[in-house]
Amino acid sequence: MDDARQWVLLAAIVQLSAALAGLVVAQRAGGLNLAAGAIILGGATLFAVEIYVHAFLNNAALEMLAPIGGALLIIGWVVLAIAPPNPR
Repeated sequence: MDDARQWVLLAAIVQLSAALAGLVVAQRAGGLNLAAGAIILGGATLFAVEIYVHAFLNNAALEMLAPIGGALLIIGWVVLAIAPPNPR
């Protein structure tokens, strides 16, 4: 498999994990859970946009979005892990 396909696969896996987080957050109430979901979705968006631009356009102009998005993903998952469940 060539590099572009591997990058697109990675971006798709990140987007699927963000969708999983969205499902988890949808079953919870509370501001901290909402913030965690927003951080995760924002991080996944930044990460995936950079990967797709790099893979499809072979352009590294947005290369700093991937580390920022990855850091946001990690922060969001940590916040989600420590947030009280507060089921609806």
